[in-house]
Amino acid sequence: MTSADELPFDDNLFDIVLCILSLNFFNDIKKVFKEINRVAAIDAIFICSVPVPERNRLKSTIRGTLYSEEELEKICQENGFGYESILVQNGALLYFRAILQ
Repeated sequence: MTSADELPFDDNLFDIVLCILSLNFFNDIKKVFKEINRVAAIDAIFICSVPVPERNRLKSTIRGTLYSEEELEKICQENGFGYESILVQNGALLYFRAILQ
């Protein structure tokens, strides 16, 4: 077992990094993004799906820490990723692609 904020992989190893329905459960999201940046190769694509509060129209209970799409875009940019929302409507989920620049 490993932690997302201390990945046991070499630097610049992956061309694609996926984070599906778990980003809201990490204690230190900024540290997780630094690790993603470290293990991702230049031009790597980071694909993520995560619940965001502005899409929770049914006011469902969602566990973990929720970040708005604006906050996630800022965190991506602060960590060297270009940000692009993927236009999919699926309840409270936001899908986005971030490319390491």
